[in-house]
Amino acid sequence: MNLSPFQIFTENEIRNHLSKNESLDLDAPFFLLVKNGEVIISGDVKKAIKSHTLSVFVRERIFHLTAISEDFECILLQFNRTYMRTLTLRLDLLDAFKYVYSNPQLTFQLLNPDFEELWFLANYTFNQFQKSQNTDLQVHIIRHLNYSFLYSCIDKLNQTQSFEPNPRNQQEKLVLTFLKNLQKNGSMKIKVSDYAEMQNVTSRHLSSTIKKVTGMPALDIIHRLHLSHAKAELTETDRSISEIAFSLGFPDPYTFSHFFKKLTGLSPTEFRTNFQG
Repeated sequence: MNLSPFQIFTENEIRNHLSKNESLDLDAPFFLLVKNGEVIISGDVKKAIKSHTLSVFVRERIFHLTAISEDFECILLQFNRTYMRTLTLRLDLLDAFKYVYSNPQLTFQLLNPDFEELWFLANYTFNQFQKSQNTDLQVHIIRHLNYSFLYSCIDKLNQTQSFEPNPRNQQEKLVLTFLKNLQKNGSMKIKVSDYAEMQNVTSRHLSSTIKKVTGMPALDIIHRLHLSHAKAELTETDRSISEIAFSLGFPDPYTFSHFFKKLTGLSPTEFRTNFQG
């Protein structure tokens, strides 16, 4: 399925598919919370996912939900990849890399309080989604519920997991180093060439490797992180546009304003007027 921008399933929808002798085919990314019972999912391999777990499916491929137990209870949140990227979450990129590329086991057993918190958020999002008439306000509400759910997922995984990034090949090692450098310098360095120089590779090689491994061009990742810094400065501080521009490594306020409007459709001043608390 190529659903956009966001879809949510419970065991009822899955059971309806399976009753017609059809598997439920899902494009990643999606997040699966299993409260009770068991589900069989096949992709590269077939695996059984059991109760009180959070499963994260992010690699670009189709997964097939093929069987469920009688007591199966779940909430599954599926995101269009483009919609997921436009959320521009200020997540820890190194942690994201750790979960996606360093650990082949992307099903996590959660403690009951942690699971119940995620279940509450997912269930509330499902109820809002069911009632939504797709008005601007409702779209805004659901977007922020998705923010909350995704942030909470990362938070729970950070609390319960304790493994170090372990890239499996040179390409993933290159991406990991890029993300480390981006975290350290992302508020100032805005060119791919800056990061290529740090890693002693060409800009073309870095860009092609980043896109192959993550699905996103290096410049897009740099810009999205840089944009999140800009949004935070505009909404959480009273610094002038010029001060913000220079602090983020832009040569002048005009270049910063052009960059910001190209990515958001709003000038920095318009964005601050609309969203500053």
